[in-house]
Amino acid sequence: MSNSPKVGNYSRLVILLFLLVFISSSYLLGWSSLFTVKNIVINGSTAKGEILNKLRSDSIAPELGAKLARVQIRSIDQSLTQLNWLNEVLVDRNWLEKTIVIEVTEKNAVAKAVTNEGEVVNFDQNGAVFNPTSLEQLNYQEKLPLIRIQSIGSAQLEKVASLFTAIPEGMRELITNMSSMTVSNSGFTQMQTQISGAPIQIKWGEIEEIELKCKVLAGLLKLPENKSIKRVDLSQPNLPIVS
Repeated sequence: MSNSPKVGNYSRLVILLFLLVFISSSYLLGWSSLFTVKNIVINGSTAKGEILNKLRSDSIAPELGAKLARVQIRSIDQSLTQLNWLNEVLVDRNWLEKTIVIEVTEKNAVAKAVTNEGEVVNFDQNGAVFNPTSLEQLNYQEKLPLIRIQSIGSAQLEKVASLFTAIPEGMRELITNMSSMTVSNSGFTQMQTQISGAPIQIKWGEIEEIELKCKVLAGLLKLPENKSIKRVDLSQPNLPIVS
């Protein structure tokens, strides 16, 4: 019983020390000039101006001299995720170097199209449509196959994107090796591409039942008599035509 006051005093001392450490840490991080932004680093893209302009328009751009703890890391991440030409965004604080680090990964295009308004849009291998923005993306435009779409609009772009998305992982070379694609007003689609280095024209017909059509194509390619085929018509997957 005689030790109870000592135990109580010890507990109060521990709590007081904890509060002092917490208050001191909060002051150092949130108010002291000891931890202010000394540098802002953007890695993964040459379009640093576009990235900063987006953050400024959302009023969350980090500023030199600002309190490091008050930089809105999550808001910056959410803002940059809205840029359709970026694939991934990672934002972090480096406390030791007093730096805000923004790591981005750009989308890589596999094809392009021109809208009715004359705007160039790109497709990545997953079918995502984006506007080429960085120097690397813009310099790559001449190398991209052009998707020719009659009366191009958002609905047609979505159809092409859905085709890219539906092609299974094991047949992605159909997209990465594609040299051209045309889509008619009726939605009839054909593609010029390569399979194992050999050129082939694929008539998909309407952009539907793509998974079934890919299975039919894979089965046709396994047949010895189809080793040298140049054209495949999959518009009716139950009645494919090869030549």
